[in-house]
Amino acid sequence: MADLLEKFGNVKVDVTSKVAESDNIACLLMQGAYDKACEALKQLRSMEEIHIAAQKSAIENLPSGSISDYLGDAYSINKINNRLRDIHAIFIDDIVRWFENTYHVELAKDAIRNELVPQLDYYDNNLEHHKQYEEKMKSLHIRYEDVLDLIIVQLGGFTFAERALNELKLKCFEAAHHSYMHQQATYSQKKAVISLEYGCSCSEYSGDFSLNSGAKNIVRGLIMYEYGQTSIMPYQYTMLLDYEFSQQLIEINSSKVASIKCFKNTRVDIRFTKEQYAREFVEMFLEANI
Repeated sequence: MADLLEKFGNVKVDVTSKVAESDNIACLLMQGAYDKACEALKQLRSMEEIHIAAQKSAIENLPSGSISDYLGDAYSINKINNRLRDIHAIFIDDIVRWFENTYHVELAKDAIRNELVPQLDYYDNNLEHHKQYEEKMKSLHIRYEDVLDLIIVQLGGFTFAERALNELKLKCFEAAHHSYMHQQATYSQKKAVISLEYGCSCSEYSGDFSLNSGAKNIVRGLIMYEYGQTSIMPYQYTMLLDYEFSQQLIEINSSKVASIKCFKNTRVDIRFTKEQYAREFVEMFLEANI
């Protein structure tokens, strides 16, 4: 029985099979760039060390201070070492950002960095701890599969699409309720119209309207409700998500959403093509406290 458990414990799941081929291709390209950059920085450091040593050898018989530093700040071992130390976190951030932007999810970059990159308390005066840190950093090389493994853990068993939908539903719920009044609703539904009490503002100078961040999340919820994804962005919705727009009434004319109208008193009316769709949107997005 113990042998069987050990055998199962040694089974490695291919984490790359959990994401799309396009994701793996992008990650492999970033991995290649990171690998080449690490090697280039190490070669550059070796070359500079040789040249700096040659300069020191050339002037070793001269009195101290009698000759200028000809290499000056053109050569900086410290800058290269700093970049070699930082490049791992930069690579991790690039991988995480790819999945955040592709699937519209929020991931904890710091937690992934702290898990994969050795940490040092710079207020720690223990020389042995500093030495151990430097040794770990010297041998460190990140594999994108390690980053991906921690991303999958953060998804909590959901797919990227499910996690993105849950995050969007939560943002819509928060936008439609007071955070400080026992989550009292800040919207109302009357037949096919949902009215947001505090959804927009109107410029005193230009008369243009702009949606607040909460109302923009609800608009993204409308896009998800209509099309099943947020990567599709019809022009009318793009205009609503821009900084300002001049039209008070935006005709959407999709199968489920008819129009969105802004008022100077901050109210925003979302008119659906059927009352049924308004009820469904409320249930799926405005009352789905994930």
